[in-house]
Amino acid sequence: MIITNVQIADGSGRPLFRGSVEIEGSKISKVIKSDKVLTGKNIINGERKLLTPGFIDIHGHSDVSILAAPEAEGKITQGITTELCGNCGLSLFPLNDKNRTHISNLFSKYNVNITWNNIREYAAEISKVQPAVNIGSFCGHNTLRASTASYKPEIFSPDLTDSTAEKLDKELKAGAFGLSLGLLYVPGKFADLNEIVKLASVCTENRKLLTAHLRSEGAGIIEALNEYINIALKAGADKLHISHLKTAGEKNFKKIQSVFNIIAENSEYLNITADRYPYTTSMTQLSAYMPNPYSDMNDSELILHLQNISNKNNFINKLKYEFSEKRWNTLFLISTNSEKFHSLIQSKGFDKQNVFGKSFSDIANILQTSPEIICSDILSDDATGTSAASNSMSYENMIKILKQPFVSCCTDESARPADFSLGSSHPRGFGAFPEFFRILAPISGIPETVRKMTFLPASTAGIKNRGLIAPGYFADLTLIDQKSISQENAKPVLTEPHKKPSGILKVWVNGKLSYSHTKNQINRNGSFIFAD
Repeated sequence: MIITNVQIADGSGRPLFRGSVEIEGSKISKVIKSDKVLTGKNIINGERKLLTPGFIDIHGHSDVSILAAPEAEGKITQGITTELCGNCGLSLFPLNDKNRTHISNLFSKYNVNITWNNIREYAAEISKVQPAVNIGSFCGHNTLRASTASYKPEIFSPDLTDSTAEKLDKELKAGAFGLSLGLLYVPGKFADLNEIVKLASVCTENRKLLTAHLRSEGAGIIEALNEYINIALKAGADKLHISHLKTAGEKNFKKIQSVFNIIAENSEYLNITADRYPYTTSMTQLSAYMPNPYSDMNDSELILHLQNISNKNNFINKLKYEFSEKRWNTLFLISTNSEKFHSLIQSKGFDKQNVFGKSFSDIANILQTSPEIICSDILSDDATGTSAASNSMSYENMIKILKQPFVSCCTDESARPADFSLGSSHPRGFGAFPEFFRILAPISGIPETVRKMTFLPASTAGIKNRGLIAPGYFADLTLIDQKSISQENAKPVLTEPHKKPSGILKVWVNGKLSYSHTKNQINRNGSFIFAD
């Protein structure tokens, strides 16, 4: 097959050129630089549109959703051909009787029977469903730690640390792309420096990537960044990747230059990279936004705790004291499986799609109650399956971050179907990469923008033979209409998060057409990929 008559951004950052791309099997066999339009059998005329490598999502969370909905609709329709999951310390391996129940509860809404134990068995399950996009994974520290001591708040002895390190070594050698840390979350937040450095050292010895969700992205961002740099240096690492780099909270916006300075000052010893989605609204579990001590509980514990009436009342009073009206105005409910909440909104004459994407203040007004009561009711019923978004970031800072040469694009989202059957996404779940292109291409140019969506994440994570349009590379390709991808009104938003972005015309995965905008059809041609 040959794709001809296209403008090519090959992923390297070099200037665009007119040409054709020849594909044999799953790989690119030839790249022809020529204005000549080829004709004949098995030739696709790109009509002078932009051809790029398939976009690589270095920070996704499709660990289970890819098994429940392997079409990966939210990812493939925005041009993504490869995703790395297992981020923020949460992966789907290693599993045993110490952490399997918690993981199963956490992902219960997907109705996937989680029976595997390690990355190879997990990969086999993904291969059975043959996803639309390629999937790889980091090994998450929180899952790893819980496989040793469940979710208990304890400091590991040297023996426990060593046995955990041995498990990590096996998963890395079996093909995990590295170790992801999420010290903001349970049980990773209970680990001491010795444990983290030991595990980071194992990652370094295996020449894999250490990736980190900062312990604080707000008031303590400087300390959190220095913490991870210290860990990486003590572990002898030569590279460190920061997940979804941001400054949260208006009083912390000014710290962004200090963040850049710290990264530059350590560049002689450590190659620090990062990823970022092109939105100023963050999204995670609703429980993660709660004040202490509730944020120290895992979601299953929080449900049990709040089902006690006295505890629930104390929680409501804590929220009244801690959360201002402005906070409730900037905290949005994205999704929940809470039957109590669904029944309540239906009894008031609403359905969930009228409510999801709205702030807790707005929902409280609709339901004629208080945000604190809504929050407590939802968490006591479904802390594990409830997500929320917070509008607490600076647009100006976001642009500064996106422009950095070491920053890749990411979704920080699960691959979900558009019909909301597996819950609601943040808009980035359907539109992060087109929005990244729309914002950054006029500033940094198309070649550099495409590099940050393709070859930069591939080279950062060590994904071999993907991210470039070059002979010998896998034929993961995305065809773009530059004019329509740049339309402001053609993108997913918080109130329409599953709106398919315009401008993504065709997507090929491993040499086969996997998505066509005109036919609105998805073919599953992806595979599980392993790190070398």
